[in-house]
Amino acid sequence: MRTLLTTSLLLLLLGSCTQYAYYQSPLQANTNPYRTLPRISEDQPSAIYASGSYTIGSANDDARDQVKAFSGSVYRAHQFNWFQAYYGANGHLGYYKVGQITGLDPYFHTNQNMNDSLINTMRGKKSFGSWGAIGGVNLVMPLSNRSEWRMIGTDLSWNKEFGHYLDFRNKLPDTAANYIERNDQFFTISLYTDLVLAAKKGTFGMKWAMVYHPRSLDGFDTKRKPMTLHPNYFAFTLHYTNNRITGFWQANISPYANSVQLGANIRLSKLSTLIPLRQQPYEPSSLPGTRRRSSVYR
Repeated sequence: MRTLLTTSLLLLLLGSCTQYAYYQSPLQANTNPYRTLPRISEDQPSAIYASGSYTIGSANDDARDQVKAFSGSVYRAHQFNWFQAYYGANGHLGYYKVGQITGLDPYFHTNQNMNDSLINTMRGKKSFGSWGAIGGVNLVMPLSNRSEWRMIGTDLSWNKEFGHYLDFRNKLPDTAANYIERNDQFFTISLYTDLVLAAKKGTFGMKWAMVYHPRSLDGFDTKRKPMTLHPNYFAFTLHYTNNRITGFWQANISPYANSVQLGANIRLSKLSTLIPLRQQPYEPSSLPGTRRRSSVYR
């Protein structure tokens, strides 16, 4: 009995002392900030927006690394009765702070695929940037009082990374960390639903999204055996729009990378006349498959 207890405590101690090293793309969990679209109740078939956001987050095992970045984009959005779409260009600038690996016990540390001495000599802030393209489409259903439900949609983003953090990852040998993302291109596709509710002044809403990175990340476990990571993440957004400006708060949660984004979208094109706020169903001219009459919107 005493031997079994001693063995159990030793295994627990070994598991708690093991640390890992995961160096993913700095764009993980921050490539899909909220983007405003024209609503059905706006007599506006298209609009141009400028968007900006600030991201602060953590990464790696035990969240020992820090990520801070500014993101910006310009895009054109379209409203087609029963669906909406947008396309544009975006970019990111920021830094990734490689944290120091501390507290390793040489007698109990069991990760054979991590070189903490090498990583610690290269630690510190590493700048990064990217440029790319964005786009998306969704199905939308009108609700009463100028509200609407974007039932199901998809966002696409492609970014090409550059900077010192990319150089840092490419200099690390495979035996230095369990996961090392060496690719400078980062593509995501998301599935989301977005509820937009009208108020007396503006609109507010909530968006839920699952963001997928189609290409998996290959690495090695603590015994140097191959393993695979799927760097997908979940995003939840609260947003409020008044006149031309939309403000939003977004939380992104993924394996070994989490972030919070604060941002704003500004409509650059002219605002249109809205349907008055009232409790009545939409006229047939505003339903999918029929042609809208401008008199309904003015």
